Amino acid sequence: AFAIERTAIENHRQKAQSILDHLMDFRTPEGGLAYWPGKEFANPYATAWAAFAMIRARENGYRVDEALLQSITNYLHNVLTSEFNTGRYPYGDGYWSVTRCLILYDLALLGKVDYGYLARMYQKRRDLSGFALGLLLQTFHLADIAKSQADSIAAQLLNGLRISQRTAYFEDATSPDLRWCFHSPVRTTAQALYVLLQTGRSFPQAQQVINWLMAQRNRQGTWQSTQENIFVIMALDEWFRQFEKATPDMKITVQLADQQPGEPTFQGRTLKAWHRSLSLQQFTSGQTIPISLNKTGNGRYFYEFQLRSWPNVPVRGRDHGISIVKKWKVLEGKVMNDGAVAAGSLLNITLTVATHQERYFVVVDDPLPAGWEPVNTRFKTVAKAYQDYKPFVLSNLYWDGFNHYEIHDDRVLVYADRLLPGVHTFSYLCRALTAGKFIMPSTRVEEMYTPEVYGRTSDQYMIVR
Repeated sequence: AFAIERTAIENHRQKAQSILDHLMDFRTPEGGLAYWPGKEFANPYATAWAAFAMIRARENGYRVDEALLQSITNYLHNVLTSEFNTGRYPYGDGYWSVTRCLILYDLALLGKVDYGYLARMYQKRRDLSGFALGLLLQTFHLADIAKSQADSIAAQLLNGLRISQRTAYFEDATSPDLRWCFHSPVRTTAQALYVLLQTGRSFPQAQQVINWLMAQRNRQGTWQSTQENIFVIMALDEWFRQFEKATPDMKITVQLADQQPGEPTFQGRTLKAWHRSLSLQQFTSGQTIPISLNKTGNGRYFYEFQLRSWPNVPVRGRDHGISIVKKWKVLEGKVMNDGAVAAGSLLNITLTVATHQERYFVVVDDPLPAGWEPVNTRFKTVAKAYQDYKPFVLSNLYWDGFNHYEIHDDRVLVYADRLLPGVHTFSYLCRALTAGKFIMPSTRVEEMYTPEVYGRTSDQYMIVR
């Protein structure tokens, strides 16, 4: 509505003051603010956010229309009363819970804590969205009351944390009416991180949450909406203030058993990384290899260890955050009593991938036994009966589910920009051409940019006769 351009960053204080001066144009006869000037009905959620902005602006030295702020405060008080007519709005319970929690937080910032309504929302905490819980926790913390109740809210909020090897995020309700509140997983996660840090409840997976938030940026380096950008910046600022305020000036001593691969030094803030690769062949087989990092100086450092291996024996299936199952059946030809497949048989291969949380930029690598060869149904030389074969059904959104595949002579590769929690399948055709006994290598699925999230099938032998 205010058309803030990037060029306005340099004179942001003047622009922000202009917006604050412009708020009166959005005032309605009942005292609240509408989304657009000249409208009859105020929007409670928008009004609550405007109040928050005015309060924080005043704290930072901006000029605020005190009469307008008082009018808004009276309106917000009225929204909490039973006389307020919610029936004239199309919003559901999710919207009203978030709005009321935000109003309670605004009132607490103004030093006007509504203890009765705060207790009422606490009793309903099991029905609140994660975003509403965060607002409620902030209010309890600001009011400095009932620490045990605040701890209970924080515990419920942390129960929504979904953790993988390198990242973590906060899962939230998916009620459709939360869209009226600009709901998104990124905003919920950023707000939860901010609130927990701000209220002195740091948790071990906080850095993983930072990793997840940074991975959600678009190509321009920002997040998808104004609300997402605001809360991510707030969370990052709080993290920086608490954990990375000191300018780095340090030396790290890396110790691997009796070896010292190096002592990197870091002076000033930098994105440059120090890395070393060592072969495990220089250590005794079965030996426990202790690793230690010792810091001298000031600053916070981040580290990562990766172990890469190439097995020389058949591997077993694994599920490290994402699983895969490979099944095949004969469409033309036959299967012998001992499980061997007749040479020339046409087979249908089905790959089933399951994940309990969203995954991004996933690849499935399915190598075939040496005696098998995939059938590319996109070739015109393939029999017409198979040209209409569909390996998967494309989603209406190209970034949901499998959206690209490649057929090579020895393997099939399948890609997805995003996999939602659940089960996803991909099928293709192949022929058993050459007689013999062959190894069917394990099929692997992984997130390309977090390869520690992966799954694989077991190696097995296949006979073509």
